[in-house]
Amino acid sequence: MKINSTLSPNFSAPESSSTLLKNRFSMVCRCIMFLSLTLGFSAGLNAQNLSEVISNLKSELSKNPDDKKRASIYSDLTWYYASVSVDSALSYGKKAISATEKLQDSVMLAQVYSDLGAVHFRNNDFKNSEKNYLKSYQIRKKQKNAAGIAKLNNNLASVYQSSFQ
Repeated sequence: MKINSTLSPNFSAPESSSTLLKNRFSMVCRCIMFLSLTLGFSAGLNAQNLSEVISNLKSELSKNPDDKKRASIYSDLTWYYASVSVDSALSYGKKAISATEKLQDSVMLAQVYSDLGAVHFRNNDFKNSEKNYLKSYQIRKKQKNAAGIAKLNNNLASVYQSSFQ
């Protein structure tokens, strides 16, 4: 049997090690730039602004919003309290889960579990962080949400790296 030795027109030779190194360096630089921008933006939301955001969200709750809005406010409070009070963040997270399950809103539910994963991660509770990220992952997998899955893979990698698994 003779093997065809001609290359297909779509075939490309493997990249050289220097090209791979340049590509990796470029990717690392992009990641550093992204993180710098992200951290710079989040640093702009200082404690005073954070307190104001939380206060405004609580004020919205007192206006007796509809179920969808209430669930969204609980979700937002989970996220914003993560930097202020883990206990409050977890409390609002439970309320957000309950509210979104009643609404059967799987998109918001996936986000709440992801936010709770972040709250636990910030608290160095890697077991519960992983548990919540995996719940979010399963929901987003059913939704075929590629961007959400990619973000959760990154979050899970951080959990595993932090817990030395």
